Amino acid sequence: MRKQVILDTSVLIVLHHLNLLKYLNLIYNSVLLPKEVIKEFIRGPKDDSEYEKTKRYDFLEKFLLENQEWIKKCVDYAREDVEIYLKEGLDKGESEAIAQNQANGNIHEVLIDEKKGRKFAKNLNIRIHGVLYILAVMELKFGIIDYHKSVHKVIKDLNVRFSQEIIDSVYAKVREEFR
Repeated sequence: MRKQVILDTSVLIVLHHLNLLKYLNLIYNSVLLPKEVIKEFIRGPKDDSEYEKTKRYDFLEKFLLENQEWIKKCVDYAREDVEIYLKEGLDKGESEAIAQNQANGNIHEVLIDEKKGRKFAKNLNIRIHGVLYILAVMELKFGIIDYHKSVHKVIKDLNVRFSQEIIDSVYAKVREEFR
């Protein structure tokens, strides 16, 4: 059986930018998007125009409607947990993603890229992966993309930073997983 996952904003942004969100259901049978993750995605960078925000909103609403059998909005988490996680220095999207996982009995995996959020989730024994893992799976298991080209596009276009060591390490780990 395939897994269930909760997305954080950074992963959603990258998958949207690369036009790969539609393939996430090949890896996961259930994808949840916390309310704040959706808000952060739509809001985008501070210098984005209202037009860009509207485009992201329209895209996401249409995408959720067309793919509602596997991707859904979620709000089934304890506000108290979110408040605790915010006090620990996590942003709202990360806090809601982790709280949603906790509310579901820790049965989900959380896709999160920020170092602080990943460390916090690991300390709670939450299964985590990041966008590099997803991109590697999309190449190595499904042959949909070229991992290295996609990673470098994200680095260039979105000014995301990954060390070459991490890029290569994740790829090698996923390659071993699928041997």
